[in-house]
Amino acid sequence: MAVGYAVLYLLQAPGRLTADTKLDVPLDPWGFMGRATHLWNSLAEFGYLPNQYVGYLFPMGPFFGLGKLVGLPPWATQRLWMALLLTVSSWGVVRLADALRLGVPVTRVLAGLAYTLSPIFLGKVGATSVALAGAAMLPWITLPLILALRPDGALG
Repeated sequence: MAVGYAVLYLLQAPGRLTADTKLDVPLDPWGFMGRATHLWNSLAEFGYLPNQYVGYLFPMGPFFGLGKLVGLPPWATQRLWMALLLTVSSWGVVRLADALRLGVPVTRVLAGLAYTLSPIFLGKVGATSVALAGAAMLPWITLPLILALRPDGALG
């Protein structure tokens, strides 16, 4: 799934950024993260109070920062970020279905794909991908609870 998502995203409009969240996250991730820790930003629009910038500090900011560090172009880092969100989400659903003993391996993978190919994911991933971080982690947050409540224990 991970390779499939990465290839699909990297083939779409290579060299061009999508209008995802804040433009300076892919273009200047380290600078953005530095500014996100301050209550006042005087660098744009006659100054303003940064709104919800803390949400970009982790994991989106460091991911884009690492992309810049290794020399990836911003558009490629952006596409890999989108692929990562969908991969983490799909894999989480597969693991959750496995823990719940739902279906067989192929239907678990199909469930993971259905989760990430839903309209909410596909509609948000290119526009406000950081908003999907919670939905991407939801199966992983639920998984330890399911495992802890199983009669045969977490390692069952």
